[in-house]
Amino acid sequence: MTEKTRIVTPEATLAFYNVFEPNEDEKYTVCILIPKSVKIDNLMKLMKDTTAEAYPQGAPKGFKLAIKDGDKAPEDGENPDFFAGHYVINAKSKYAPQVINQRKQEIMDTKEIYMGCKVRALISAYTWEFKGKKGVSFNIDALQKVGDGERLGGGKPEFDTFFEEVEVEVEENALGDFDL
Repeated sequence: MTEKTRIVTPEATLAFYNVFEPNEDEKYTVCILIPKSVKIDNLMKLMKDTTAEAYPQGAPKGFKLAIKDGDKAPEDGENPDFFAGHYVINAKSKYAPQVINQRKQEIMDTKEIYMGCKVRALISAYTWEFKGKKGVSFNIDALQKVGDGERLGGGKPEFDTFFEEVEVEVEENALGDFDL
């Protein structure tokens, strides 16, 4: 692939993200979940073509893939329950991805994006080598919010569903003997 091939993912659930500010590694990241009932042939082809270009004789033993099975525990621990029944796709970039809404307008309000909202991602693939390991990963170029979804991981409840407005009476000298 001499020119970088970019594709748009099918609609997915945003599981984790750093799209407005980089993470501790100075990377922008997304983790999206695509139901296993959805065909991901274009993602598989992108991953395979990128790998074949770097390794024409075939991927080396232990080669890490960009698409994970949410029903299988990773080598380093467990998956959150909400990964079950999904393909898990992580993508990152050293540059901030463009984040847009359904009308292709830039999202400025960071509260619009949350764990559980529905998105599509513009991604490309690349191969890598690090500390003796090799693999193929995805780069995130843009993220489009296509709808709302159930919040994942609990999150903070909306305060106005728990509290009622309270009327407050203010005394003229509420601070007593303290003069400001």
